[in-house]
Amino acid sequence: MTSLLLINYATNCCADCERNCPDLAWPKICYCTAVPMSKNGAAVSTMSLDGHCGKGVCCMSDLKHARHLLTMANKDLTALTGMSDKSIFADEIFGFHAQQAAEKALKAWLAALGVVYTLKHDLALLLQLLAKHGADVSAFNSLDDYTDFAVDFRYLGIEMASASPDRNAVRAEITGLLDHVCSLVGKLEVADKKPL
Repeated sequence: MTSLLLINYATNCCADCERNCPDLAWPKICYCTAVPMSKNGAAVSTMSLDGHCGKGVCCMSDLKHARHLLTMANKDLTALTGMSDKSIFADEIFGFHAQQAAEKALKAWLAALGVVYTLKHDLALLLQLLAKHGADVSAFNSLDDYTDFAVDFRYLGIEMASASPDRNAVRAEITGLLDHVCSLVGKLEVADKKPL
């Protein structure tokens, strides 16, 4: 049976916990765990980017959401590590996981800063949004090269005009981004726990 977690926007209350949502900034990242289970029995999570964030028992903080995205980005990085053999893993597949790891890490960075991000897969847009909010992204601007792997190259394929990507260099670049964002999130988590 599917149970949806709904927010009553008229009263700013979460229909699941009936608590008034104290953080009324609009829009805010709201990551709620719903009751339904997937086909394999795992709990299903849903994310709403266009709703108030309750920050109560049903909502993750921006830092918790950032940590979750970093966990998912690390899974893509782990996949990249196993894709060294070009004869088994095409450049499109490798590039897709590089793009996904970068996208999730950049979105984690934005979430940690409390910035609402788009659901698009455009790495340049995410980098611009970070820069707009004061983040120094200069070391990561080249990640925009992977944007086309999100959709276009995956479905249309690519004709490599130049050499295939240097997979070790790509992994190092993604690792550098993940390390940077993980360090930032860790510092913010420590600061968040200090008494006022």
